[in-house]
Amino acid sequence: MGVVELNIRIRDFEKPWLFHVLADLEYPCVFGIDFIGGSKIILDCDRKSLAIPDSQINKVVKTVEIEKVEIGLSKTKLEEKQKRELQDLFNSFQGLFSDKPGFTHVLYHEIDTEDNPPVVSRPYRYDRLKQEILDYHVDKMLKEGTIIPIQSPYASPVVLCRKNNGLHHRIIRKHIDLLLIIGN
Repeated sequence: MGVVELNIRIRDFEKPWLFHVLADLEYPCVFGIDFIGGSKIILDCDRKSLAIPDSQINKVVKTVEIEKVEIGLSKTKLEEKQKRELQDLFNSFQGLFSDKPGFTHVLYHEIDTEDNPPVVSRPYRYDRLKQEILDYHVDKMLKEGTIIPIQSPYASPVVLCRKNNGLHHRIIRKHIDLLLIIGN
């Protein structure tokens, strides 16, 4: 039927998007023209299907397997039906209960250093045991996709904090070139 431009706002971010308005659709849906063009998807309205070209599939950065949420309901006074309903409710929102770090595309973080030169601090020296703890946390963050190796003139020493339970907290800063991926 036509194209309409709507302002879409997510928190403080607002952008105009073009939407196609179609009549007599069997299923209600909204597709933005920017989304259709940018993702290079192939829509087959007759078959009610959507195809993603192989060239786009390789652009997937990371997939996360979400496990079912395990909740101990044995000590509750709920009936079995209520327990199942509650378990189903938790499972429908299982992404909220993941202990794996996630990413946001709503916010973008950037540190503007202007024209200032990098400030470099000497790394702290740690004994072998603490160095192994640091290496473990760096390897873990690399595997999770939280950080990636980069070359940068910026570096700062690591701070290893002991938690109340005696375990070491994550690394705050490390004297190797690592980039935090925030919303990328």
